[in-house]
Amino acid sequence: MPPLLPAAGGSVARLPCASIRLLCTAMAPPETTSPSHVLALPPIARSPDADELARVLLAHHNPFHPAESPLQLLSGGGVSLTGGLLVQLLLRLRGASKLALSLLHAARLHPSFVNTRPPPDAYDAVVDALARARQFDAAWRVVVDASADGAASPRTFAVLARRYIAAGMTRQAVRAFDDMEAFVGREANSAEFATLLDTLCKYKYPKVFYLETYSCIW
Repeated sequence: MPPLLPAAGGSVARLPCASIRLLCTAMAPPETTSPSHVLALPPIARSPDADELARVLLAHHNPFHPAESPLQLLSGGGVSLTGGLLVQLLLRLRGASKLALSLLHAARLHPSFVNTRPPPDAYDAVVDALARARQFDAAWRVVVDASADGAASPRTFAVLARRYIAAGMTRQAVRAFDDMEAFVGREANSAEFATLLDTLCKYKYPKVFYLETYSCIW
């Protein structure tokens, strides 16, 4: 039986398997219009402050107690921390997942965020850093925190799914999209669901799209 593809308005359209293959082999659109690009993390932008803070944290953090450096750096309001600066700093720490996680926790206690929470980009950057290091349990705990703070979004799950697929854990990637509704309050729409297909195709797993996804539907 041909697989089904979410259509506009929440309906489900039948899509032949040959069409699935064509989606993966057709000429790719420009990067700015590809499904995965729409839900991508923000780029690293020029920020001397973020560069310097990242250098200090990476140079002086304790690998056995990674929370110490961010707490010491941010305590007492010595650093004027904006949402944009926090995001750029976390993007620079994506190779130091434990330090990035500790920085996010410290930022949530910082005077700059007394009446608000860190921006959604900050949570997504930490989810990406943790999943990049295959610390998926810790990444899911950040997803839970993001949901509690109203910061979880479809991009959060696109980021998580991309890292699952990169690690060869395609079943978990599909399940992550299935679980999105519990954290975001709605199911993935057709455009967001297309990011899953796009990423599976890029990592040469197109068959998983209809073997895994549509086994759940039926």
